[in-house]
Amino acid sequence: MQDAFTPTALARLKLTRADMLGREAELARRLKANIPFSGYSLAFPLRSGDGPVPGDDLPGYLTDEGRMLIPLKHQQCSLGLFVAKGLDAAAFDLPRALVARLAEQALEAMWLSKLTLADPETGLMDRHGFLAAVGREIELVQACLAPDAVLTPGPPCGPEDSTGSPDGIAAAPAGISSAGGFSGRAGLVVIGLGHFARLAARHGHAAALTAIQAVAGALAEATPRTTTLGRLSEDQFGVLWPDATPKACRQLAETLCAAVNGLEIDVPHTQARIRPAANAGLATYPADLSGAQLRGRPADAALHLLAAARKALDTARALGPGRGVAFGRILDDGGLVLEPLPMNRVCVNLGMSAGARVGMRFLVRDPDSGDASRSHMARYAAEIVLSQVDEDVAVADVLHVADPARPPTPGQRLVRAEDAAPLPGADDTAAGPAHKDPLTGLYAYADFEAAWTRAARETERFILAVARVDEGDVEDLEPAVRELAGLAREALGTQLDAEALAGRYGVAGLCWFLPSANPEDAHARFAALAETVRERLGLAVAVGLAAHPYLNFAKAHAPENCRKALDHALMLPAPQVALFDSVSLNVSADRHFARGDLYAAVEEYRLALLADEDNLLAANSLGVCYARLGRAAQALPLFERVAKAEPDNLMAHYNHGSICLRLGDMARAEADFTRCLKLDPEHGFSLVRLGQLAEERGDAETARGLFARALESAPGPAGAARHLARLELAAGNGEAARELLHTALTANPHDAAALALLAGLYLDAGQDPEVAESLARQCTAIAPHKKTYWALLARALDAGGRTEEAEAVRRDHASSPAPDRHEPTAEEN
Repeated sequence: MQDAFTPTALARLKLTRADMLGREAELARRLKANIPFSGYSLAFPLRSGDGPVPGDDLPGYLTDEGRMLIPLKHQQCSLGLFVAKGLDAAAFDLPRALVARLAEQALEAMWLSKLTLADPETGLMDRHGFLAAVGREIELVQACLAPDAVLTPGPPCGPEDSTGSPDGIAAAPAGISSAGGFSGRAGLVVIGLGHFARLAARHGHAAALTAIQAVAGALAEATPRTTTLGRLSEDQFGVLWPDATPKACRQLAETLCAAVNGLEIDVPHTQARIRPAANAGLATYPADLSGAQLRGRPADAALHLLAAARKALDTARALGPGRGVAFGRILDDGGLVLEPLPMNRVCVNLGMSAGARVGMRFLVRDPDSGDASRSHMARYAAEIVLSQVDEDVAVADVLHVADPARPPTPGQRLVRAEDAAPLPGADDTAAGPAHKDPLTGLYAYADFEAAWTRAARETERFILAVARVDEGDVEDLEPAVRELAGLAREALGTQLDAEALAGRYGVAGLCWFLPSANPEDAHARFAALAETVRERLGLAVAVGLAAHPYLNFAKAHAPENCRKALDHALMLPAPQVALFDSVSLNVSADRHFARGDLYAAVEEYRLALLADEDNLLAANSLGVCYARLGRAAQALPLFERVAKAEPDNLMAHYNHGSICLRLGDMARAEADFTRCLKLDPEHGFSLVRLGQLAEERGDAETARGLFARALESAPGPAGAARHLARLELAAGNGEAARELLHTALTANPHDAAALALLAGLYLDAGQDPEVAESLARQCTAIAPHKKTYWALLARALDAGGRTEEAEAVRRDHASSPAPDRHEPTAEEN
């Protein structure tokens, strides 16, 4: 049993009309256990205060219409009407008092289920319920990412559209697409309070509880209505934001930190005031997870995502109060020197959990440099390279210091320097005597880097190679690495001549510099090495190779290309050996795309196509990126290339048709969508597009039939129900439209266009404007750039008699007057 709920928590946990909308499917399921109806809807009559629903004759059975009106009351509050439809008077004859009691029991069960997932001190969702919500959202995303999923396009390709509509360019560049209208991503923000234990010890637990409740209230006010807010621990809160981009999550983190840091809380019975300080860490799914973390169960993935957000929170706390850090930016923004070590090394706070890898280079920022840009290299104190990476920390070799009298010191910030030039005055020839690894007799990584850099000046052709043992397959890495080094000498044979170099690559790998080597021969030899290691030692080894010259890459790019090849190799079946090529660039570009860095992804996809013009995956992915950036004219020929090369590629034809539609070429768009239906007669998204085209021609009946087919397809696009609802509204069938809109929102609760239509319908019917206001606020939270949604919110506020607030909304979000019934724009459609 949970602890007793505080009055503040109980006040937040009362059932509301918003709960009726959000949990209508649960309510219907509970009532249907005893009342055999075939359809239902919700109504929200005008009310005064918290009194009962008007009318003493409810529940009432309307024989002619086959409907029953059931009042929804809980704890003396009116929550609306449940309209049960399709009842047979001859088969159903329960007393009205019993029906009312059944409704009360259903609401009581819903309230108790709400209590079981609530934190007793704040009324927010507790950790168990919050992680369950994260797991459910991840399950939806995994349905989008499954390789065997039906090829159904994702959200619109315009970068400004975040409504979750299913009608647009395929979301994922690798051909993995969204099902059911979801974009295939979710954001998690963790807010942590600083010095909470000290606060409780100084002011007492009652004061600490007051502070926590105030913080919970501030967070509840500052979070969008489409988010889920929960309490994760004594001093941490979590916000789940479905369909949120990394940029939106960063903005939300800044807003939440500002909301908490602006509080001043009076301590009960004292004159003291508490000013809480908050930091934020954020992570996005699936961008910030990899490997087995992505393939695991949703519940496990939820824990991994929470761990990533907490890692980012720890980094933010180390940087100072009020800071927010994204997990994907820890390497760029969160590196710190922890302590100096012997043999010209330092310990830093970047480990495998933050994505650090052996060979990454960083510049140590001089504490007097402020926020100097990278171009002022003299303002950096040292240059380091990671040589050993553990879970949470790493050991780095100091390559060069700007001033020998000022070596790196604890607390100094690190700046990523993957492509940066050495510090002024750096001379790798004067780095001192090379250090040999006592385990293998090979170079330490920093000395290997200096040695191959010198050797590369004397040759125009060489190969860099990295081999890494799968650390999950072995308990003791040292003997495994020693055996790997010995087997490598046998397998590579003449490749390891007097000019070749070999070194350690972290705790689990080795690296080689092979001058004048043939790439195909080197690939074959390393594949043989991987097979030998697997047969003799029972270990999995991944190998990445990068050849120079390749495209327009300079010699200095070889280590990074080698690491990209290693990432590519880890995705291959045994033997896991990859030579840096067009596919490696594709893999790297996909990572940029997943993190929302479209411009970096475009650059890599273009290089992938330059390396292999037949790489259709890269062509499709580049087209998706151009479409997301609003460059439809550049995306069109890429989709044409893919569709021509693969006539049976449904996704390519759909994407091409969507771009034609955006460019106004209706005839070609219709031909593409028709082609999609020939490939898959039940492709719901093509049915929706063809329905839209028919509707635009004025053929409402054809459009209705296409939308109905789309709704019945598997999986049916959530937007199909919305489109049907719009047609029903145009025909004056409000009840049918209401049911369809509830269907659309059950499939996709973040469909802003459906929310807006439903809000307009409630306003037109003269029902409770508070419900319409709640729906309109959700619309503005999902798509704040849509002026029509702000106009709808102003209209709802007017209907509720709050004219001053309505005028403020119109003033702050100036737009043309809202129509009598909100119609989605062409972009929303």
